Parts: sequence; structure tokens; C-alpha cells
Amino acid sequence: MTTKWEPVPDSRIAELITLPAGVVNLRRDLHLFVSFVRPEGLKRSHRGNTIPKGPALKLAKILSWAGEADAVDENDRGSWSNFVSFVARDLGLVTFEVEGKYLGYSSSAPSFPDNVIEVVEPRVTSWLASSPSAKERSILDSLIRRKGNEFFQHATLVAGERFDSAGCAIGPASRMDLARIRDRLLGILCELPTNVWLPIATLIDHVRATAPHLILDPALRKVPLEDWQLRQKKRGLQIDEKVDDLYWNFREFPSERGGRVWGKEIQLTEKSSDGFRRVEGRFLQYFLQEIPYLCGFVDLALEPRHRESISLPLNAVAAFRLTPRLKQVVRREPSLDEVSVTFLPNFEVLVVAQSWPDRELATLSPFTKLMKEDGPTHMLRLDQKSIVAFVAKNPNAPSVKSTLQSLSQKPLPTNVASELDAWSGHAQKLTIFDQLALIELRGPSSVELRAELGSLAADDGMGRFVLATDPERAISVLEQRLRVPRTVTHTEDRYHADWDSEAGSDRKKAKSKPEPKPKRQATLTTEDLIGCRSDDPELLRALQKALVAAGRSCWLVEGELLVVSAADLSQVRATLRKLDDFEVFG
Repeated sequence: MTTKWEPVPDSRIAELITLPAGVVNLRRDLHLFVSFVRPEGLKRSHRGNTIPKGPALKLAKILSWAGEADAVDENDRGSWSNFVSFVARDLGLVTFEVEGKYLGYSSSAPSFPDNVIEVVEPRVTSWLASSPSAKERSILDSLIRRKGNEFFQHATLVAGERFDSAGCAIGPASRMDLARIRDRLLGILCELPTNVWLPIATLIDHVRATAPHLILDPALRKVPLEDWQLRQKKRGLQIDEKVDDLYWNFREFPSERGGRVWGKEIQLTEKSSDGFRRVEGRFLQYFLQEIPYLCGFVDLALEPRHRESISLPLNAVAAFRLTPRLKQVVRREPSLDEVSVTFLPNFEVLVVAQSWPDRELATLSPFTKLMKEDGPTHMLRLDQKSIVAFVAKNPNAPSVKSTLQSLSQKPLPTNVASELDAWSGHAQKLTIFDQLALIELRGPSSVELRAELGSLAADDGMGRFVLATDPERAISVLEQRLRVPRTVTHTEDRYHADWDSEAGSDRKKAKSKPEPKPKRQATLTTEDLIGCRSDDPELLRALQKALVAAGRSCWLVEGELLVVSAADLSQVRATLRKLDDFEVFG
């Protein structure tokens, strides 16, 4: 049966909430997560086995999901970074404990003491050496094998309700072959057109028509026999085999004020009207929100939340749009392995790749600085200091020019190749001498002095300087030739001689510092003062006048504050009592 796919009009998409593909780059984040953990490991939380808030906030700055920092602040633990850590463990790139220990008789949940994430270096090395298509397919396979059931488990990045998980450990849903279902659904999606908005209702009808038993096979109704029942059956005894309704695990709840009304659930059965759309149809929507969305295979268009009679929306996803990346990864198309590395004459490096070029970026990392990262395009710049430092630390490594040439597989620009030779040469000329004497020879007899040192001269190709292998013997030889050499120890900020004659001349005397000017002397006396405030300025003026008349010092500041000496406080009080025109309080 051929399904007719009618694209969703743009006017309809404008009414929906669109979630674009590519909001995260799982392969990139795996590489950065391993690089973050490698130096000293990362200790997971004792309770919950999650990434603690401190490291999670640091990871939020380098990982791709923009909402990670807010999620960490809200939950006090890693969200996307925690998911990346489990994918890295599934791929064998890191190790950490997932079982935990029950520490105590009353423990209801396991604890994870000293649970440190550690990098598995051999696996990381082989991972980097594999092709981009192999890496992408390995990531996809690890997601396909995950145990969480889309019916009950919330999506990693997309918010939304799920079926109630009570009883999900038994019943038909517990017997679903999730890996087979996911793999088959990805194959079905690969047959659909890309870059076109398609209605979710048509996808549900297409699956019901072409693979009605893919998600919930009628064979799942049969309840597996327990061991004692199997033994009795082998003996020929008749066993009553129990059969569940295929929709036994699924219930809808009435909605009230945006929440579920518990105790009034509606049990779905195979006889329920439109059962496929209400059960398998929801699974298809939940599936699109997880693996295809995380891998960048699909854009989603969600219905805005409205008040509905049931708490689980039937059309949480209204439409979806597949990207070409789906077929590239699922079918491991050769285009996924194409990586272009171009060196420009302005020393910039342009890396273009359909999949994140971790191998190429790792090769370029010691020699470049990352300038910009925009989807499949990465712009870097050759850095002289980094190249000089690399050559100095790795003298036996292949030349930088040959390494970059093999990476690009194209001739380097002439000026870039020339500068790489020069920068590498600078690093190769870096030599450290130990237990040698540096002798400076000046004047007309410098040639004779050099000859007198003879075999003691380790390097005489330095102009007027000579390196002597045995400092004490060299000094002794010069003394025997009546050269009277002087040993000079330079201070940290002076590495040049201050004399112009032959070896053995006295150094010029350093200029003495000028005498400091004598400091000015002064006497400082402290005095305790008190302030008097009043809402009547006339009182302050009358009090000032009376105190001055009594020979006391006082100052009236802006008519609001009268300042007097603390020693005259008793005189102030006595004067206030004598002011007949005022009745003073306080």
C-alpha cells in the first residue's frame, strides 16, 4: 500500500512550536567530555550517581546544549552532561559504577561512594582512528540499545507527558523488543522525503498500514511461564497460560487544571476506539522526540498546550521534517566520511565536514587556535608560538610541514610552507647549556685568546663569544698566559658587560642612588568633639552666643549643627538651663 504524503503548509507550521534539528552535537560533546575528564577524572555524586553541580557548570560552558546551565542551576546536577556521560560509558570511552551499593538495612536506593569517571585510553585511541561514519553509527547503535521505554520515559531534551509507569515492569510493554522496533522505525523514516514538513497523522496511518504489529506485536499478550510451570509443562501436565490484553499497560487520565485526576484513570484495551492512534501513535511521537531529535535527524513542530479532556495530548507532535543526515548515518553513506582541510595564504585553516571532524581537529590542535565553529565549517589559524613550543618539546616528531601537508593532501601555500620551516627552525635552535663557561673576547688579541683556549672551546662560532667545556681549566689557562681573567656573575636583570677593553679589565662602578630628601616633620593632636542638633535654629544660635560669651570654643555648621569640645559638655548643659526663652527637651 502506497501512502500519500501531503506536505504541511507553511501557514500551519507558523502556528506551531518548532524545534530545529542540530541543537546538540552528541559526537562533538563526547570528544569534549572525554577531554574534560582525562586530566584527573570526575567524581560522580554519592546519591543519584549524577554529575555534581560544580563540574556540570564547567561542562555547560563547552557542551553544545544551550539550556544546560539553566538546567544545572534548577536541579543542582548535570542534565545533558549526565546523559553524555552514560553514552560515553556505553561506547566504552569511559568507565564508572552504575550498580551502586545499599549501605544500611533501611536504604531504599543505592549509593555510589568514590565513583570516579575514568577514561579508557586504548578505546579512545581506536575510536579516534575510526571513520566518521563508523563513529556516528556506533553512537546511533548505543542509543538504539538503551533500555528506557519511550512509552514511559521522558525525552532527554523535549518536555512532555508520558504514560503512567505503574506496572510497566510486567505486561506486554515489558516484553517489547525496543532495539528491533527503533531500528525498524529508522528504516521506515529513511524511505520518506527529506526537507519537507510531513503530518504526524500520516506517519501513524503509514505504520498502521505497513507494519501494524511492529510496536506492539500480538505475541506479546502471552505471559511467560515461570520456572515451575515450565517444569510441569515438560512433564506433560496442562498449564493454564495467561494472556494479557495488548494495551494492559496503558491508561489515560482525565485532565483538570493542567494536571491528572488520579483515581479516575481510563484503562485502554484492544477494543478501545481508535486504539492504535492512542497507543502506538503516541509511541511514534515519543520516538521522534528522542533518538531522531538527539541525532539531528528531524525538525519537530509541536502543538501549543491547550486544555484537553485527557492529560496525554494525542498530537503533541503535529508535524516533522527529516534532514539528509538521517540517511547518511543510518545507511553509512560515503559522503559522511568526506573532510576537507584547506590552508589559506593568510595562515587560516578551513575544515569542512558533514560529521564533526574530531580526528582532524585533534591533529591541528597543537599548531592552531580555533577562531570560529559554524555547523560543518571550522575556521582555525596557525599559531607561531604553539608551533615553536611543539617542536621544542617533540624534537623527534615528524616535521610540522609534512604533518599538515598529509592532512590537507594538497600543496601548502608557498608563504605558509616557508614560515613553517622558519618557525620550526627557531624551535630547533633552542639549546640549553649546563656546566659551561661563556667567555667574551675583545680587543686586537681576541684571535690569540681563542687559540690559547684550544680544545677547551666547545663552540667558537658565536662571534666574540666562546663556550668553554671546563670553566676552571679555562680560567687557569688564561691566567697562565697572563690574561688575568675575571669571573663575572650577572644579576637577574643584567646580562651584558659594561666594559669595552680586553678580558681582565675592571668593571665600571655603578652609579649610586641619590640621597632621599629629608621627610617633613609635623605634630598631630586629636580632640574629642560632640555635635548638638535642633529643629529650631534660633536655639542653636542662642546657645552658641552664650558659650562664646563664657569663653568656650564652638562652631555652628550651616545653622543645623553646633560643634563643641567634649570637655565642655557640662558647660553646654548648664548654659541650656539658663536660656529662659526656650524649653529644651532631650
